[in-house]
Amino acid sequence: MASAGGTREELNLVPYLDIVTTLMIALLAIASYNDLGLRQAAVKAAYAKEKAKEGAGGALAEDAHGPLTVEVDHDGFVLDAGDGGHAAKLMAVNGALPYARLAEVLRALRGVPNAPERAVLTADKDIPYRTLVTTLDTMRRDETGPLYPDVAILTYEAPPPAGK
Repeated sequence: MASAGGTREELNLVPYLDIVTTLMIALLAIASYNDLGLRQAAVKAAYAKEKAKEGAGGALAEDAHGPLTVEVDHDGFVLDAGDGGHAAKLMAVNGALPYARLAEVLRALRGVPNAPERAVLTADKDIPYRTLVTTLDTMRRDETGPLYPDVAILTYEAPPPAGK
C-alpha cells in the first residue's frame, strides 16, 4: 500500500524471526535437561519406595545423602554420590567398560564417612544384558568383600538422537 509520500512501506520480520529462533533454542535446551531431571526424579521415587518398604511408615526418612547412582552407557559410567552435585565419569577405554576402576572408586567411596548406603544402577534399555549383569556384580562386591550388596535397577528409554 502506498503512503502519503508515494513510497511503499514493508513489514520488517527480522526482529520477530530473531525472537522465535531464540525461543526455539531455549525450548530445545530445556527439553534436553528435562530428560536428566526425569531420570533423577525416578531414582528418588524408587529410593522413597524402598525406604517405605523398610518400615519408615510411608515417609522418607531424612538422610544426609540420596542413593549412590551408577549410570552405565556405551561411553562408560557416570557416578553420582547422591550428595547434590558430586558426579564422576569413568570413560570406556578402547570400547571396554572400566569395571576394575569402577570397583576401586566404589571401594574408596565406601570408606568415606556418611557415604550413601544404597546404590541404584540405571541404564538405557539398549545396554546389553551382559553389561548390566557385569556392572551389577562389580557394584555388589570386589575381591576384598562386599561393596553395595543391595542394588536397585532402573532402566529408561534414551531420547532419540537429534535430527531423527
